Amino acid sequence: LSKWEEIMGSAVAKRTEKKYIKNRVLYLELNSSVMRGELMQQRSEIVKKINAVSGVPIIDEVHLA
Repeated sequence: LSKWEEIMGSAVAKRTEKKYIKNRVLYLELNSSVMRGELMQQRSEIVKKINAVSGVPIIDEVHLA
């Protein structure tokens, strides 16, 4: 998650309040309901991007709040 801005871009990074991984689930807290809605549609793509950058599968799903 240290490369969050690189992976997701500055617009998403600026609106991300909290992010952590627990039990292979990425939990994200965003300060924008519009951004949350957009990312809900991209959850599987986010999983693919993060796993690709890490080099090994580290998450299976994304939970947005």
